[in-house]
Amino acid sequence: MLINQMYGWRGYGSGFTVEDRAGQITLVARDYATTSTFGTITVALDGENGLLADKLYHEEIECLRVEGRRLCEMIKFAVDKSIRSKHLLSALFHVAFIYAYHLQKRTDLLIEVTPQHAVFYRHLLHFKPAGPEKLNPRVNTRGVLLRLNLDHAAEQIRLLGGQGESSKDRSLYPYAFSSKEEAGIIERLRNLEPGN
Repeated sequence: MLINQMYGWRGYGSGFTVEDRAGQITLVARDYATTSTFGTITVALDGENGLLADKLYHEEIECLRVEGRRLCEMIKFAVDKSIRSKHLLSALFHVAFIYAYHLQKRTDLLIEVTPQHAVFYRHLLHFKPAGPEKLNPRVNTRGVLLRLNLDHAAEQIRLLGGQGESSKDRSLYPYAFSSKEEAGIIERLRNLEPGN
């Protein structure tokens, strides 16, 4: 599994699986002709069981809940390292964003990452620090909690989406879908929801 390949070689543990549970969606980018998987991302919604990040950052996350923030968490985001594509990264992120923001009405996206990976999320997607560096016993390495205000992401997508390489912006937002493409994806995802 791609998750095992991406995280196992770094010594962060092995045996990662994508869980089927209520309140989360896993997106997989694959070539159906060859069944090759190029990338995955899972978005888990905050609910009665909390978030995975609550194990280390319960106090910080609880403060956001008290403020009335509607939280979700990005977990198991991996892209095949042989594929260097801003379009693929952005497409996976954008569909996850659509699910969280437009369909589930979430206000903030959280992620736990290593300090080295925090640079990627801060520069390319505008995440902000939300908790101090701590040892994460699940993966036996240090991690930090980051937060993305989804209103900010929506504005960046509105301003930059669909521009690709023509944009001078260095983030992933120019590689997001255009507003017209986003509207089509929202409609298709709504049609997949139970009761439609």
